[in-house]
Amino acid sequence: MFDNFVWFTDEELNAAIKREVPSYTGTASDAGRMTDDIKHALQNLLQEHHIAGTVDYAPEQAGLNSNKQEHLF
Repeated sequence: MFDNFVWFTDEELNAAIKREVPSYTGTASDAGRMTDDIKHALQNLLQEHHIAGTVDYAPEQAGLNSNKQEHLF
């Protein structure tokens, strides 16, 4: 889930990630460096468009039996 990337559509964000992380399929694996690679790709997108900001990642789970959601903001 992308939050506070008001300058881009989800399609643009996904394309920017896929450009730098070819194994990205729309979800982030908990294993390896996937979330770091996604953060880096989005940070590069901001820099390409001269947008000041820092990308951060926060996993979130509403309760014990709910699905975990990944937030990039």
